[in-house]
Amino acid sequence: MYWKTKVKAMLVRDDLWDIVSAPKPEVRTTAWMKQNNKAMALITLSVEDGQLLHICILDTAFDMWEKLRKQHARSSFGSQLYLRR
Repeated sequence: MYWKTKVKAMLVRDDLWDIVSAPKPEVRTTAWMKQNNKAMALITLSVEDGQLLHICILDTAFDMWEKLRKQHARSSFGSQLYLRR
């Protein structure tokens, strides 16, 4: 899962990991919304076109990250089962 490692590194570098690793706060400040938009843009620009379908309707970077994480976790698990046969 090289994509996850690379994107997390970019988010950490840009001080955006806190936005991605926690659900949206009850009170959305202007600063939080700016950071969320930056994180969403970074994630969106880093996925293949086929993955956009899964995340384009989501409104937080946290939700995007979780959706992609779950999607790829299922793929990885399926691949592991296939390889064990």
